[in-house]
Amino acid sequence: IADIYDLNPQQLAALPRLGDKSAANILDGVRASKSVPFERVLFALGIRFVGETTAKYIATHFRTLDAIAAATVEELSEAEEVGAKIAVAITEYFADERNQQIIERLRAAGLQLTAKEREQASDALAGLTFVISGSFANHSLDELKALIEANGGKNLAAVSANTSYLLAGDKIGPAKLQKANKLGIKIISEDEFIAMIGDTSQAEPSTPPQDIAPQPSATDK
Repeated sequence: IADIYDLNPQQLAALPRLGDKSAANILDGVRASKSVPFERVLFALGIRFVGETTAKYIATHFRTLDAIAAATVEELSEAEEVGAKIAVAITEYFADERNQQIIERLRAAGLQLTAKEREQASDALAGLTFVISGSFANHSLDELKALIEANGGKNLAAVSANTSYLLAGDKIGPAKLQKANKLGIKIISEDEFIAMIGDTSQAEPSTPPQDIAPQPSATDK
């Protein structure tokens, strides 16, 4: 993956169906990736069992990639959402000399390997956990996740007994909806969520969340 940051316009422009403009656009995207937050860089490393949500918890707990790399299995297991299996996979990843070399090249390229402090907007969602599924009219998934965390809540990857709310949009995955109904998890709409954090400027009357019809989703797990 570090090879991407060594590309130059001449290499790209010489490829079939690419020219100077396409090469420039690709390199603009590569440069922009250097400002991607640390938790997404950690996720993108492709460490076994470390999904997007787990990467975020690990980044929040340890703050830097160096701290994660130096942590023991026991120390890693202290982070939220990290069990023994994930902790072992992380230590194995960082023990691999090839991975160490890749990380040093990414560091030299200027990627974000330290978590930035996030401003807390409120504690309106303190102690609450959310699972998000579907598509939404006014916010992307990343924006909703950021709002949850900025207001003191936590994001979960899957519906479980520990889930406070399922934030449901259009084309919600049927498996998540069915599990939420089975466990008695409250299902809320985008407008209801916005009202929860006190931003009523975007909230409009919505259909009762239980009436949302599940739609097949190729990405639902």
